[in-house]
Amino acid sequence: MGLFLTDPRCIRQRAFVNVNAWMDAGIAGKGLTIFHDDIDKTHSECCVDIIRTILPAARVLSGSISYKTENHEVTECTIACRETGERMAFSDFIEKYDVSQINNSTSGRASDDLDTPIARYMRAMIEKYNLFCTGSAGNSESKNNKFKGAFVMVSGVYFFKDTDEIRDYGPAWDFIDFSMFMTFQTGTSFAAPFLNAMGGLLRSRYGRDITQDAIYKYFKNHCYHLGNPGKNPEYGWGIPIMGDVNEECFKGGDSVEDIVFNSLPINGPLRITSLFGKRDTGISGASTYHNGVDLGRDLSKPETRVLSVKDGIVSANFWNDLRGWVVVVRHDDIYSTLYQHLKEKSPVLMGTKVAAGDEIGIMGETGNSAGVHLHFELHRNDNPIDPLLYLESVKEEIDMTEQQVRELNRVISRCWDKMQLL
Repeated sequence: MGLFLTDPRCIRQRAFVNVNAWMDAGIAGKGLTIFHDDIDKTHSECCVDIIRTILPAARVLSGSISYKTENHEVTECTIACRETGERMAFSDFIEKYDVSQINNSTSGRASDDLDTPIARYMRAMIEKYNLFCTGSAGNSESKNNKFKGAFVMVSGVYFFKDTDEIRDYGPAWDFIDFSMFMTFQTGTSFAAPFLNAMGGLLRSRYGRDITQDAIYKYFKNHCYHLGNPGKNPEYGWGIPIMGDVNEECFKGGDSVEDIVFNSLPINGPLRITSLFGKRDTGISGASTYHNGVDLGRDLSKPETRVLSVKDGIVSANFWNDLRGWVVVVRHDDIYSTLYQHLKEKSPVLMGTKVAAGDEIGIMGETGNSAGVHLHFELHRNDNPIDPLLYLESVKEEIDMTEQQVRELNRVISRCWDKMQLL
């Protein structure tokens, strides 16, 4: 293993995306074969080291994929492998070495076309062999990835000058799916194998039959969002974070079906004041990892009603010294939602059936709270996941961008530090 294992920056990056916890749990990629497509040998060795560090039990091969086209169709596609010294047809190589994943870290000419002959060919190969494929998005306006439209496209990010600020690297492209750290180096080439190996962790834990679409959905549901809410050209959906290693989130090779909210959790505009994920509020007793999102009150009304986002049954109605008054609604065998810091005990009793949009309480500031707001959580198989994307589908408006939220949290933290000195 090389610097990716021992470099302090890389250790921090792996911890941020929760990869270290999966490695510590012994998820190591046993039974997986990953092919890394790259032209430069030294460049390739760095990328392979990233994959082998995260998946030490996987077989990692490297080399190059080349192809010929005629009449807008791929007529020949071959793989040349450095380790075996072989050159053979793409399908023959995949079958001979039971390849389950491919990462590409080489650039091609810039184009917005997502339906090129090679993209169509690779989509067919991904479906035929159930491959999980990632590619680097590119570092300049003139070059990007030849497999876009088929592979999951990854852009690069980094911690700015060892602070908590995360910045993007490379141009903005509409086809970018996710962002990932570039390890101790510079270039999206090193972000792509990082994410590919994280997909390998999922397959190592849940089985090789998990599809690329299912892995994509998992990453999308476990993202640390950057830039504007939702998918954006700078960061894609954001930085995927590995969830709890004990979470059961795949069935029969596919991801658990997404929940659909049929109502907002409040009867007013959606004003997000704190996001899901890592945070530092400076408030004593407040968690450093936020398991939900905080929603501000409707400033035009004296009180803001709290609503169930979907049909369900009230499974909990209780007091907690930190959470205050809490209601939990169970929607099915997989999903539940939690509503925290209610003004008073909800009159909706446990076992009561509620419909989407039904009132289950009033927004308050009970428990450990800095002011009137709703802390809202979405749980899948009893594990918290980011509810932002689901709220987006029913939102009326979001008054703050995520960058503004982070800046507000930094201001709150600074103000709290000053108060502590008084």
